Amino acid sequence: PREFALLAALARRPGEVVSRAALFRDAWGRSAGPRSNLFDVHLSHLRRKLDAPGEDPMIETVRGVGLVFHPRA
Repeated sequence: PREFALLAALARRPGEVVSRAALFRDAWGRSAGPRSNLFDVHLSHLRRKLDAPGEDPMIETVRGVGLVFHPRA
């Protein structure tokens, strides 16, 4: 359910850079704790499910800013 909520939060804003804090709030309904790795764990699982080897990633990290979702046609 959390992976789906994370994907849904990204899919609502395709091509737009979304901060990790905003995505965490959208998927969990609260702010992340200072040392929480929940976001990273679920993001890693989601990326493994979405991206086949050799394909461009659907979720791109923009260092220091957030994440961008690139849907496939």
